[in-house]
Amino acid sequence: MPQVASVSLPDSIVSIKKYAFRGCQSIESIEITKNVAEIGVKVFDECPQLKTVSIPEGLVYPLNAFPENTNITSTH
Repeated sequence: MPQVASVSLPDSIVSIKKYAFRGCQSIESIEITKNVAEIGVKVFDECPQLKTVSIPEGLVYPLNAFPENTNITSTH
């Protein structure tokens, strides 16, 4: 399986369901588009390399969307 370091979601995605990216060991950054209206719990659980998350202004997400991801240094 190829290792993906960066994810940019297409505009057609409106919801990210729980555990969607769980266990993605190589993902370092993700860009969430303004069309996403919902993010589930533990979406990025067990993603140890995740450092940058681009979240559109006004998007409400559960606090545990990023559990145990202590490497996140940038959200915008």
